[in-house]
Parts: sequence; C-alpha cells; structure tokens
Amino acid sequence: MNQQPLPSGPTAPAAPTAPNATIKKKTHFAPIWLIPILIGLVVLYVGYTTVRNMGKTVTLTFLTGDGLVPGETLLKHKNVALGVIEEVRLSDDLTHVEAKLKVNRHESELLTERARFWVVRPRLNGSLSNLTAGLQTLVSGAYIEVDPGLPGGKEQRTFTGLEAPPGQRSDEPGRVFSLRASKMGALGVGSPVFFHDTIVGEVLQADMGDGRSDVDMRIFVKTPYEKFVQKNTQFWNISGLSLNMGPEGLHLEMQSLQSVINGGIAFEDPIEASDVPNVPADENTSFSLYPDKASADAAAYLHKIPCVTYFGSSVQGLSVGAVVQMLGSPIGVIRSIELVGDTKRPGGWLARVEYDVQPDRLSKDAESKMSLETLRSHPPRVFLDSTSFLTGQKALTFDFSSTRPPKPGEIVMEGEVLVLPGEAGGIDNVTVALGHIAGKLEQIPFDEIGKNLDATLVSVNQVVSGPDLKNAIHELSATMTRAHHLMDEADQGLTPALKKVPEMANQMQQAVANANNALGQSGYGSNSDFQRNMSRMMLQVSDAVRSVRLLADFLERHPESLIRGRTNGSQAGEK
Repeated sequence: MNQQPLPSGPTAPAAPTAPNATIKKKTHFAPIWLIPILIGLVVLYVGYTTVRNMGKTVTLTFLTGDGLVPGETLLKHKNVALGVIEEVRLSDDLTHVEAKLKVNRHESELLTERARFWVVRPRLNGSLSNLTAGLQTLVSGAYIEVDPGLPGGKEQRTFTGLEAPPGQRSDEPGRVFSLRASKMGALGVGSPVFFHDTIVGEVLQADMGDGRSDVDMRIFVKTPYEKFVQKNTQFWNISGLSLNMGPEGLHLEMQSLQSVINGGIAFEDPIEASDVPNVPADENTSFSLYPDKASADAAAYLHKIPCVTYFGSSVQGLSVGAVVQMLGSPIGVIRSIELVGDTKRPGGWLARVEYDVQPDRLSKDAESKMSLETLRSHPPRVFLDSTSFLTGQKALTFDFSSTRPPKPGEIVMEGEVLVLPGEAGGIDNVTVALGHIAGKLEQIPFDEIGKNLDATLVSVNQVVSGPDLKNAIHELSATMTRAHHLMDEADQGLTPALKKVPEMANQMQQAVANANNALGQSGYGSNSDFQRNMSRMMLQVSDAVRSVRLLADFLERHPESLIRGRTNGSQAGEK
C-alpha cells in the first residue's frame, strides 16, 4: 500500500496511531505449472510404455533367405504371432543369410540358449504334420516357428536356424531310441515311424559314420506309444513299394503314401514273445533295423541251429534272407552265400550256403524232434527247390523221407556249424544229368570215327567201281543161269520117278502086311526058328520101306540134292 506524507511545522496536528500490519512473503510456484508437469508425466509414461513393449531384437542365420520377407514374415509358436522379421541381408562372407527378428516383450523370455528356430515352407519330406503345415504356407506364406525348449536356459540373442523341422519338440513327451541298419534306403530325417499303421514318431537323425560301417539313426516315439517299444521289439524298413513274385503269385505291399515318398519304419513285438512280460525299453536303447518284415520275423526266433551246405551246381535265384523250408513251410533263413575254393573238384569252386534252422517255427511237439543231435544222426536231403519258375527264385528244402544213417565221416562240424550234404533239385537235377551225358558224349572221338568212315567208304567205292567186282558179278550171273537150266532139266527128268516112289512104298508096305498075315496063318509055332527069321526079315523090310518113304519125302522137298548132294540147308530141313 502507498502511504501519504504527514504535514510538517508547529501547527501540524498530531499524527494518528497506525494499525499493526502483516507482511506476506511472495511464493515462486504458481498453479499454472501443474499443466506442463502433467504433460511431462504423460509423455514419460507413454515413452516408458513404448520402450517397454518394444521387445527385443535377435539375429537368426539361415543358409538361404527363401520365404523371408521383411515386415511380413512372422515368428510363431503354436500358431500365435510372437514377432516379425525387420531385416534380411547377406553375411559379410556371403555364406549365409542374417535375419533381424523383433520379438514382442512378453515373448522375449523364450529367447534362451535352448530355443530352436526354423522356416516353415512347403516341403515334400518330413512327418505328416510338417507336410501339412508346409502346404498351408502355399496360401499364408512362409513363417518362422520357434521351439522354446525346456525352461532354465540362459538368455541369448544370436541363433542358428534349422534347415528342417525338428522331430522332437520340447513340449511333446516321448522317448528316443537308436537304430542300426546296413543301409538307409529311402529313409531320412523326418521319415515317419509306424505302429499298427499309425504314425507314432519320426526319424530325428541319421549318421553315416565313415561310410563303410552301418548307419546309426535316432528315432523319436511320442507318448503314449513309447510303451509299446519293448526290449524284444523288431524294427524293419517299409520304404517305398514292395513287389514280390512268389508261389502265391504277384504280391504288392505299401504301408502308406507317405512311406512311399519319404520312407518309413515300422515296429511290433514278435508273436513268440506274447508270453513275455511287457517291459518297456529304456531311453536310448539300441535296436537293429531289418530290411523287411520277413527278416525281422526271422530274427525274432531265439533258438537257432547254424548249418552250412556246399553246392557244386549253380545257386542262382538263391538270396540272403530266403527261407529254408520243409514240406512247403519255412523252418529257417539263409544268412550268407559265398564262393569258396575246393581242390578236390575239377572246377575248383563250391557255393557255400550258410543258414539257420529255427525250431521255434515248428509246433511244440515237432520242435523237440528238430535238434542238432537229430540232424547229425538222421541228416536230411538238402536240395535247391524252385519257388517260382517265372522269377527263378529258389529256396533250400529239407527232405527227411529218404533219410539213412550217415557213413563214418560224412557229417562233419565246422566249429559250431553243422555241415549237411546238398544236391541240386527240381529242374537242376535234369540239367546236371544232361551235363553228365554231354560230358560222356564229348569223350566219344567223333572226329576219328568220321575219318575212319570216310576211309572205309572210299575203299568200298573203289571196290564197287573196280573191274574185279564187275567180273565176279558177271560170272555169278552166268553160273546162276546154268544152274537154273540144270534144275529145270532135273525136275523134268525126275518128276515122273519121284511120283512113283510113294506108290512103291505103299505097295511094299502092303506086301509086308500080307506076309505077316500069311505067316500068322501058316501054323508054325511062335517059337520056331523060321518064324523068328521071318520076323527079323519083315522088320528089315519094314525099315527099308520107311527109308524109301523118307527118301521120297526128302526128294520131293529138295529135288536139287540129286545134283548138288545133301547141303547144310537140306540137312536142316530133314531134321
């Protein structure tokens, strides 16, 4: 407040008394300052919230940038978007692609050392789920999938992406097993694993090693199917199509369309182990992977009698894994076929066929009869038998129908392997027999025989065409003409006399009969000398008549004997 000055001098009235005044201090904060303060707080909150929600940036490396588009390719887990690709560029050494990935804040906790990233794009390999997801990207586009892994990993900002989806996810329970195979065929990472025609897992890894040994594979079987993998479970390859031509005809086998494209593995427990308690296999248990189901079934029989048979004939059509049969039923399987030298044979080579006889394939009663002692005491005939004349497939066949006790030293052992004698069978027997016949025919000196025949024919030709033979034939012809004329003359001269000889013989016979009657009527005693002499004379006359009759018969049959005498032919005719 402004105070007015008081009047000065003697005549100035007395000044009034001033009231008590209160002095207030001036303040520096005005209420208007609240507005910028509030604005600043809002800006700070928005900035903090923006920074907080920005998430984190990680770097992913891939061999190729196929399907990666900045601002469009998303990061997903369980089909939920977690981030987006911001930048894709080549590395400094031009060997790979680096992708900058912005991950949402709430999902940045997944970025640990255990996380795995891969690009989901259309693929024709891998499991059915991966194949389905890949085909969906034809419409929606490729995206990056992440498997966060088990919790507890350390934070990480740089990752190497997978080129193929992993077979086992961290949130998928199951067990991993090892398989060992001689070859992979169409199998690869992602190939499915089947159990009773159901996909229960897939191949995680395949290691070729040094390329000379077997292939080691790791497979994953998810829950609850891992409990069906037991200690005696058999695994076999079902890749592609299986086309067989056997006694039952044409047989085509295909597990599934996916196994045709990507290959596959199947497993089951052997029937013979049905009475064995179910004991699931432990994690990382190793199994053998067989090339087909027949080989897997054969390996399931534990009781085996190792045998070997040597063949001197061809074993074409016989293959490893072929069956050993008896009466058409399998009783074993062939393990190996190889050529070995033999100094005792002319050819010097034999085919050595090693196989296992498996008595477990037989019934309980027949199993007790099939033993090593039985095979040694009563060895069967082992021969090659054709199972298909169309494809030429063969099998070993046991025949006990013509067994005999073996000779000393005939049945031998090669260590623990029983050696059984073998022989060719079926059409091979005919081939071997024809071979023996051909060998004997080859020993006949046809060339020398031909040369001798040629020389003989030349000599015969010389004799036939020579003058001596012609002169001899001419003289023989003249002699035969003269003989013919002589026979005609003899026949004309002797025919009347020969006709009278039988009449003379009859008259002499009649005379003898009349003489006998006369003597009987003479009255001389039967003991008189006259009668005896007459009897002897009559006998002589009778013999003479008989001789005349025989002479007549002989001359009638052989009139030429009157000229040439009695020849060998006429003597034979007389007899």
